[in-house]
Amino acid sequence: MKLALKNGLSLVPMAFFLMACQSEPASTEMTSSPAAAVTSEQGANMSNKLTKQERRPVLKWQQGTVKYLTMEGGFYGIVTDEGKKLLPMGLAPEYRQHGAIVKVKGELIKNMMTIQQWGTPFKITEIELIAPGLKHPPGQVDR
Repeated sequence: MKLALKNGLSLVPMAFFLMACQSEPASTEMTSSPAAAVTSEQGANMSNKLTKQERRPVLKWQQGTVKYLTMEGGFYGIVTDEGKKLLPMGLAPEYRQHGAIVKVKGELIKNMMTIQQWGTPFKITEIELIAPGLKHPPGQVDR
């Protein structure tokens, strides 16, 4: 009987601990004080600043070659003349030409993961076609 009582009493603190872990934290949205609103507003501004800091503007024009890469289902990348690998986000169809020479200006996007795992994600703000490339990726024909 004493053993059962000891085992039962040792479970009580564990039960209280588990119940405390399951309780939901108080929501910060329920506060209506002006100070809380200012803090919330500052937090939103801070997250906007962080988003802007994640993007690094590339101020100069860069020349490179558009490449069709067959990994991960196939995608287009740009290899600059300096050897940097840029993964353009939303490259317009008229520039999707393997071997095309282009000039690009835009922003590097930091802290972004892609399924391609190749190059640095890049948001193009301006692009110029210098020399055309293949209209279809290597090994594909017009159907």
